[in-house]
Amino acid sequence: MVMPKPPVTTSFVIGAALGVVAFFGSGHLPSMSALSKGSPRPSAQRSYGPYRSVTNEKLWVRSAPNTEAEIAAEISPDASVYVTCWTSGETVSGRRGTSSDWLKVVSPGSGYASAAFLTVNRGDVPQC
Repeated sequence: MVMPKPPVTTSFVIGAALGVVAFFGSGHLPSMSALSKGSPRPSAQRSYGPYRSVTNEKLWVRSAPNTEAEIAAEISPDASVYVTCWTSGETVSGRRGTSSDWLKVVSPGSGYASAAFLTVNRGDVPQC
């Protein structure tokens, strides 16, 4: 008499905060599309913040560090802002003085905002 094979099972755990996937058991691994339906992966680059927007109106987040670049997002007055790094760009005057430093914003939105409008100093974050 031939015994039927037990069903193949695989269980897995996704650590969303760490981007870790652990597999237990035997059988087939889940497809990447099945894994990607959960939380977004954390950014590989560290973010710093929260810092504050110091504007009376909306602050535009740009696709490049200059005022002619496409608007990628907007930041409300006094909003919390998270950045990854700073770079040099167009010189801009704002409530915090005149600066050619631009910060790579990762939240809210994604792009560059002038340091003349954010409560962050060059020494607070690394250069891009």
